[in-house]
Amino acid sequence: MNLHKLNIRTFMLLGLLLAVLAGFGITLVNVQLVHGKEYEALGNLSSAQQPIPAARGVILDRSGFPLVVNESTLSIVFEWPFFPSKDEKEERNHVLASLIALFEENGAAWIDMLPIGLDRAGAAYYLPDRERDIAQLKGKDFLGLNEYATAQNCLDALIEEYKLQEYDIPTARKIASVQYNMLRLDYGRGTPYTFAKDVTDALKSRVKENSVLYRGVQAEIVPVRRYTDGTLAPHVIGRVAGINNEDYTKYKGTDEAYKITDEAVRSAVKIIEPGVREWEIEAAWRAKAYELGAEGTSYPIWVTSGPYMYQSLSKSSDRLIEKDDVIQLSLGAKYQGYCGNICRPVLTGKIDQKRSGMIRTAAECLEETLSLMGPGIPFAGVYNAFQARLEKAGFKGLNLYGPAHGTGLQECEGPWVDNRSDMIMTPNMVFNVDVWIADHEFGIRFENGVVITEKGLECLTSFPAESINRA
Repeated sequence: MNLHKLNIRTFMLLGLLLAVLAGFGITLVNVQLVHGKEYEALGNLSSAQQPIPAARGVILDRSGFPLVVNESTLSIVFEWPFFPSKDEKEERNHVLASLIALFEENGAAWIDMLPIGLDRAGAAYYLPDRERDIAQLKGKDFLGLNEYATAQNCLDALIEEYKLQEYDIPTARKIASVQYNMLRLDYGRGTPYTFAKDVTDALKSRVKENSVLYRGVQAEIVPVRRYTDGTLAPHVIGRVAGINNEDYTKYKGTDEAYKITDEAVRSAVKIIEPGVREWEIEAAWRAKAYELGAEGTSYPIWVTSGPYMYQSLSKSSDRLIEKDDVIQLSLGAKYQGYCGNICRPVLTGKIDQKRSGMIRTAAECLEETLSLMGPGIPFAGVYNAFQARLEKAGFKGLNLYGPAHGTGLQECEGPWVDNRSDMIMTPNMVFNVDVWIADHEFGIRFENGVVITEKGLECLTSFPAESINRA
């Protein structure tokens, strides 16, 4: 009798356990399979990434005297999860108006990038030497106005866009400046907006004391590098800046590094055909480069093809070029200490859809990046556009970095064009626009040298943004 009751209880407990497990299983299927994408989207909305700038090490000379040291400054930033959203226009405008007034009352500067000023009568005018910024403001990605739109037309459109009619014109212009710059710099979940730099402790305290009013406005400690002697080996100790006009003119003069690289590539391409070995192509390039006056290569150059294309760094081998092959050229000459570089794929026939699509996307990324770069352009905007194009083409996560890095006395040096800082491009900065996309089977690299000028961008590479055809 007791044994019979025990068996019944055992079966009941087992049944209950199975029911619980079945319930968990059904819930798991519902959460992960049926509504997985919905929950993932909700999770993304409720999370945020906060970039943390890392301080680099102090650099000393052999006597222990500091050459490069770290210092801290305060920046005022807007944090996306807490700052009034773009749909909360009235509250956002109120916060910005109050914050701007606080800074101006204390004689503190804030970041004002709007290329529109106001004269004494309150009439709008375009600021001088800001043609590129003005064209961007009027362009289809922002206000969508005609080329002949006046400064007053632009200001009126900004006031309408951000619902600033209740403010006087000078205040409305200032609020619009911040709102427009937030949009231009892709302010969002992963990109905080920097309102002001080098803020005093007193202003920081005022902001923190009014945290209810200044919702989402935070003071952030930012490490900065200070160079005790800016003339002492700046490229070795890590100083990043545009080269000066004298140096740029000197190395740009006659057979400078990019011109040598360019002409030597054209010479080497002529021998590419099935049956030629990778190292023979490199040798042809070297012979022409040294003939043109190169003092060496700007890095360990290579020509690679076939099954080794997925490697971001490689070396030339004995492999024979085949019909319907893809060959990656990564070549650069050094002249008077300066580095040149060019990277292009070469095709010897028809290729499959996958490789063709990757090459096409890389070329489009190069072309788009070149079109976006110029003086006053934020690094973050260029980087985010690059990542958006990769994602649209189905290659998200297949790039090492990008889409550009500094170059000069070293082929690859800072600054890196990304969205982890609020750096902007300034005249005389020299970059290699370096687009590398790869999976575990195939990879492709396009690379051009460019220099930022006062009015735009000068390309140091004459090859178009496309593969070289040797079919």
